Amino acid sequence: MVIHGFRVTSLIRTLIDLSGDLPTHEAARLARQAIAKGLTTLPELQAAAERRTDVPAIHEFREVVRTIAR
Repeated sequence: MVIHGFRVTSLIRTLIDLSGDLPTHEAARLARQAIAKGLTTLPELQAAAERRTDVPAIHEFREVVRTIAR
């Protein structure tokens, strides 16, 4: 997506990417914060975890989503 002329990733894509770089508990904390701020929902994250297969950190992101769904 483009904002003010700059290419940026969506919030969900950013959370997916961070899931590959951070420990699960830290990535889950960020995802919970995004939900708490109304920026996304658990169902949206779950849908992305099921739908996305084209990104390297998808397996880690799926673990993050399972963690916050508990």
